[in-house]
Amino acid sequence: LEADRRAFYEAHMSGDQQTKAAIHNKYLPDTCRALQRHVNGILAEVADLAVKMNAYDLSNHPRLPLIRKHNEMVTSTFMKVKENVDQVAAEATAYQQA
Repeated sequence: LEADRRAFYEAHMSGDQQTKAAIHNKYLPDTCRALQRHVNGILAEVADLAVKMNAYDLSNHPRLPLIRKHNEMVTSTFMKVKENVDQVAAEATAYQQA
């Protein structure tokens, strides 16, 4: 791992795109798993907040509709990201197993 970090740094500093791409590809499944954990965590958190929002009285919290709309946009955006990351992860896994 340390050798790859050093090699990546040196490739970056020297403009060696081929080495950078090789190192990125080597760690692509790990990168995808980290992104999947992050995206799934955000989606779960927003879903939890949406449930909690339903317990509040709109007359006491007039910004709830705006917050709900924002959460819907975040969910929609992160679902698109999830589709893309899941697809890249599946392709990376299949490539490494081949």
